[in-house]
Amino acid sequence: LIPSDASRLQLMFYNFCGSASVEMDGRSFTKLCKDCKLVGKTLKAADADVIFSKVVVPGQRRISFEQFERALELVADKSGADLEGLREAVATAHGPAFVGTQMENVRLHDDKSTYTGTHNTDGRHGVTGRHSMNRLSVDSAFGASRSKSPQPGTPSTSAPQSRSPSRTPSMPQVSSCPLGVQDIFKSFCGSAQDLDGKGFAKLCKDCGLVDKAFTPTDADILFTKVVPTGKRRIDYQLFESALVLVAEKKGVEVDEVARTVRTSSGPVMNATQMDNVRLHDDKST
Repeated sequence: LIPSDASRLQLMFYNFCGSASVEMDGRSFTKLCKDCKLVGKTLKAADADVIFSKVVVPGQRRISFEQFERALELVADKSGADLEGLREAVATAHGPAFVGTQMENVRLHDDKSTYTGTHNTDGRHGVTGRHSMNRLSVDSAFGASRSKSPQPGTPSTSAPQSRSPSRTPSMPQVSSCPLGVQDIFKSFCGSAQDLDGKGFAKLCKDCGLVDKAFTPTDADILFTKVVPTGKRRIDYQLFESALVLVAEKKGVEVDEVARTVRTSSGPVMNATQMDNVRLHDDKST
């Protein structure tokens, strides 16, 4: 037990002894010398080990407070310091310095910009407000493609129509340039009504969105942010959110990204070029 009338030097000694002992081992003595700034040019850590071996009782591994005081006298002799000043330095130290292992960052956990699904949009985990852009800006960029033509069976009216959650089952027809954003989206969907990651990457490349600021890898990462968890395809509404993130990544207005997509020529089809066959293509033969 620690005496009730223990001095500051005694309390510091017991702090380095640990919670289960009132005696100090060699490792703790060396740590005390380091943490109390006793180790330096004139006193090395190896010197502290030698001093401990001089004061410890043969056959024992720990020293008492009285032996610790004798060890401080040897430390003062070795370092050439004043004994009273050295005792005061130990008594007024901050105690043991605990240094733990510093964990490395885990990109998919610590980088909140990589969160997907509800973790990215509900505000509890992802970047707060990343999808809370001014709707006027988004509507101005995509409004033309939303209201371009009414759905079959829907009466024509000047009032804005709300987006229907259902998708048109028929194959969308792509009009001539300049096309709307939604028409370009449908042209890259092919026979489906939604877009997969490969199609999104091709859209970004064929529409001229890929550059130094927005690479194909960025397109893949961005797609994982907007696609719902457990799904592999995105609808037009999620595609709009993706274009907003493209604008953020490129550092431009969303109107500019929408205009780039709207004025593109749609998918670029690259087919294998056949080699000429002399006996077939050379009519002189």
